[in-house]
Amino acid sequence: MVYGEAEWIDANRAHIERYPTRSHKGNVAPFEDFWDGCFICQPTVFLRREAFEEIGGLNSDLHTAMDFDMWLRLYRAFPGRIGYHPSLQAYSRLYPENKTFASRDAVFRESMDLITREFGCVPPHWVETWVSEIVGTPRFRHDPEGFRRHRDAFVQWALPLIRYDLRTELLQRVHNNSRVALMSRQVFVDLHADGWTSETCRIYLQGINRGDHLLIIGRNAAPAAIPMRLELRAQDSLSYHLKTVNTGPFELGATFERLQYPRPVVELRCSPCFVPSRHMPAAQDDRTLGVMLTAVKISGSETNRAPTESLYARHQ
Repeated sequence: MVYGEAEWIDANRAHIERYPTRSHKGNVAPFEDFWDGCFICQPTVFLRREAFEEIGGLNSDLHTAMDFDMWLRLYRAFPGRIGYHPSLQAYSRLYPENKTFASRDAVFRESMDLITREFGCVPPHWVETWVSEIVGTPRFRHDPEGFRRHRDAFVQWALPLIRYDLRTELLQRVHNNSRVALMSRQVFVDLHADGWTSETCRIYLQGINRGDHLLIIGRNAAPAAIPMRLELRAQDSLSYHLKTVNTGPFELGATFERLQYPRPVVELRCSPCFVPSRHMPAAQDDRTLGVMLTAVKISGSETNRAPTESLYARHQ
């Protein structure tokens, strides 16, 4: 069997990002890398019919992870006979109706069962990734109570798969997930689980009325006291230049004077961003980060507004 590089594209063939294909010094990745998840994109794979038949083909009892299961069995059956090609071999299309998106619970459950079969337990990050992914789906994005019930049921199922001495810390991280902590029936913030934003942070809103006020509370914790320029951009492409915030806490707001969409999406854009590993030698964090957010709220026009140091932008 040989596999290669791939990219994710959307329904219109627009590039999303590189598929997380793994290799080791330009060669095939070791079996142990499957501990972190599936790193082989199915349409990049070529294999001999004899190999496919020797391992018994696809496992028809699986509905979402049959390719992952096959890679695991091929690695086991043919050590030293797996190849890797470093060039782009295929595109994998992602869209709301496909199985990868529409059946995330089943994907995680079947994949975690396979990891347990091969390694005896599942690393905690599988559960954390499930939380961060599922909370952002349209089904739960504005249903905090429903999501927390769903989360607790999944964690109860997954906990026996986690090494016993890691369970308490995992539960603390799951319940401290910022994507969950900041959500409400009106607001969902698409940020990292630890509260950091990327260069662009999307804020999904619903139930907004004319005159309502969006309040963003956070902290500029960039190293070397880097001033951060923040900008709000709405769906109508109007740009709201807010202000540059220095190190420390900040509050920013916007008032919706006119609404063109029933569920507006607002983008918070940060610049310049930073990569922790480039500023702190001991850090292994290669994410591109903006600011930390501690609250995002909607208040009615009659509600008290933020302090005067905040800069308000009007939706016009």
